[in-house]
Amino acid sequence: MIPIGAELLELPGGLIDEGEAAKDSATRELIEETGYSCDKIRIVNWFYTWPGRTGQRNFVLLATNLKAYSNRKVDELEQIKVLRLSRDDLLKELKTGGRIKSCLTVSALREAYL
Repeated sequence: MIPIGAELLELPGGLIDEGEAAKDSATRELIEETGYSCDKIRIVNWFYTWPGRTGQRNFVLLATNLKAYSNRKVDELEQIKVLRLSRDDLLKELKTGGRIKSCLTVSALREAYL
């Protein structure tokens, strides 16, 4: 369980290491958290988390042609189950207020799919 006491649907993500490009970070996080690699990855957009308080930027990247790659390398504090959804099911989760409650995930999906 996460601090809110419920399981949510979120996209893979993490921090960009010093000197690392956003695409390289996203590719690394995809492998670490899901065990999948991709043929292509592109930056769709970026947004501020909370511009009145921080300059933190969140990049939205779209990975395509996913392939099973390796075993995941999940951090000990992460509790991740990999779930593949069709685009229709994903949009249904968004529209019905289902298990997607993270503002970062909502914003990223909006940029990538809507």
